[in-house]
Amino acid sequence: MKYLSLILVIVLAISCKNDPKSTTATATSPSEAANAAANPQNATNPTVDPNAASTTATGPTTTMKFDSDTYDFGKAKAGPKFKHRYEFTNTGNEKLIISTVKPGCGCTTTDYTKEPVEPGKKGFIEAVFNSEGQSSGPKIKTINVIANTNPPQSVLMIKGELTDGAQPKTIKTDGH
Repeated sequence: MKYLSLILVIVLAISCKNDPKSTTATATSPSEAANAAANPQNATNPTVDPNAASTTATGPTTTMKFDSDTYDFGKAKAGPKFKHRYEFTNTGNEKLIISTVKPGCGCTTTDYTKEPVEPGKKGFIEAVFNSEGQSSGPKIKTINVIANTNPPQSVLMIKGELTDGAQPKTIKTDGH
């Protein structure tokens, strides 16, 4: 009876490995998805984050070029809000449509061009990093942008260094 149970377990395990419907190819991040697609032998047990935005464009794609993808607020006391407007140009031949702009943490908020951007025209993504309550030290905040572009994901950055000390709430901008 032991041998029969053992054989049954082995048969079930082998049959599940050979059933393409039972294999789940998923990823926790776009880089893991790209790595799994490029190297399927390395994707031993990938998983999907059901809350992650799709990074696959549907329909025509275009390209975008940011004037700058990084804003450095320098060295400042913790407390103020740092605001930056990232401008981009649709450098492709199709209308550019931003589907998602997602800050990496709750201390950063965003606004962006909601309407399609015609080829050759400009759009924007505005980010505000609230440093109130943040600990001192170097800070790097990211904003993930998903659009009908190739590649579909762009990453913007806000960086700088916070120092100790209270400072009144102000909005510090870079001139935009």
